Amino acid sequence: MMKQLPAILFFVFFFTCSANAQIPENGYFETWQEEAGGLYTEPPGWSTLNVLALIGAPQTVTQTTDAPFEDYAARLETKTFFGNLIPGLLYTGNFDVALGLNGVQPGLPYNANTRPEAFEGYYKYFPENGDSAVLFAQLWHYNTQTGKRDTVAQAAMSVLTTVSEYTKFELLFTYYTQDIPDSMYVVITSSGGGATGQGQSGSVLYVDQVLFATYTGIVPLFGSIADKIRVYQTQQHLQVELPNLLSQGFIELYNLQQQSVLQQALTQTTTAVPIANLPAGMYAYHIKAAGITVKKGVVAVVK
Repeated sequence: MMKQLPAILFFVFFFTCSANAQIPENGYFETWQEEAGGLYTEPPGWSTLNVLALIGAPQTVTQTTDAPFEDYAARLETKTFFGNLIPGLLYTGNFDVALGLNGVQPGLPYNANTRPEAFEGYYKYFPENGDSAVLFAQLWHYNTQTGKRDTVAQAAMSVLTTVSEYTKFELLFTYYTQDIPDSMYVVITSSGGGATGQGQSGSVLYVDQVLFATYTGIVPLFGSIADKIRVYQTQQHLQVELPNLLSQGFIELYNLQQQSVLQQALTQTTTAVPIANLPAGMYAYHIKAAGITVKKGVVAVVK
């Protein structure tokens, strides 16, 4: 135990606040798994209507290599099945196939113990006949007095026109209570119906890098610029997003022995810092501009 104290003290004093966890799970859509003996696939952490393949319906959410940053993204396409419209639908929850298209059971536990500030990601959209896409997130808290879930916060947008290139969405949560959320509901669909209220077969939505952002670890000296720096972790990279370029900006990682193990210049507003080759363990990172640290955090490399 005594040998661990220096490392623990290092992390207590060397950084302030932690990096964003990836919530929702698998929001980068790098992992997909076969279900029902390969009859359909789904991204772990999400539910889709692909389960309707059990009754012969087509898959409406698929893995695609048309991704903005890493290897894969999610492709949602609205299709028909014996006259029934099946939208491309990604959501956090479960599905009761016995109820058909009415089987969506929303909500998953939210265990981050934080109040995220934004619902973010990247998308592009190709609607048919005035259709619209919807990106929606809601945070809940169970009310022990009423026995129901209260809505804590919500963020949402509709996409009403063609968006042919990947574009970032950044939706600030509107909070209605002071509660810490304990469950969440995220819905992403290729067909919201548009002005007609009717979804259209053939509408296609691509999404990637979907997450809840909590802006932490900020040094007040840099004010509004620094508090918009985002750091996201994937299995292969530490992704750094800047509101604008920093003067002589770079990121540096340190191991438990306080040794610098990686340094990379931040010459673009979005930089993917490779971490897959680092030994497994905890690392502190510093983002610096003109020699001054503007953001600190921690990253765990797991093998």
